[in-house]
Amino acid sequence: FLDHNSPDKPFFAWLFFDSSHHPYDFEQSAVRFEPYDDRPGVTNLDALKSDAMARERRFNRYRNAVAYLDVLVARTIGDLEKRGLLGSTIIVITGDHGEEYFEHGYFGHNGAFTPEQIHVPFVYYDPERAPRHVARTTTHEDLVPTLLNMLGVENPSADYTLGGSLFSDALESHAVSCGWSECAIILPGRWIIFGTETYRGTGVTVLDSDYKEIADPRRELRANGAQLQQVMQEMSAFLK
Repeated sequence: FLDHNSPDKPFFAWLFFDSSHHPYDFEQSAVRFEPYDDRPGVTNLDALKSDAMARERRFNRYRNAVAYLDVLVARTIGDLEKRGLLGSTIIVITGDHGEEYFEHGYFGHNGAFTPEQIHVPFVYYDPERAPRHVARTTTHEDLVPTLLNMLGVENPSADYTLGGSLFSDALESHAVSCGWSECAIILPGRWIIFGTETYRGTGVTVLDSDYKEIADPRRELRANGAQLQQVMQEMSAFLK
């Protein structure tokens, strides 16, 4: 792509690295964790959960696949640098989900809202900004307003997104993560999970810091009713 693009012409490129998805592919030169599973066929979850060695081998394969992503990202950045583009290119590196290996009783992704499943790496490189670490809670929704602010958009971010600039110091009281049919309001030490499809009903589940269900969630719901109401309103904010 860059071979056929004028160095003076702005470009947008999107690279999708799929190696960290099952079956976790990688080049042998990227192997850093051994022993690893070299035949990752269909996963027998019961066997994997009960067999610590099999679990370690599968997890090491996953980690090698992630290490391979590091290699691919390094190649990409190195190529930009070689072409003299690194000083004028914004780079965003992130993922769409994590991967759990039974830390909270689940495997893979899109099965729960545990930290292992919803936390992802996020790197925003802007050659005109000094490096910094954003310690507050952030979400993918914050990427668009960050980029649009940089491009000169002056509208308040609330006009087009629920997120905010990564360079804002505003603190969020909660984060929201959604799967195919339910969402979670994520608070310090608490998850409030509710269905978003009619076939799942309207029940609400509250989980503690160990991702265990609280027997009587009414106190938590009363204490966090404002966040729940806010999220419900925000979910239809841009519906026409």
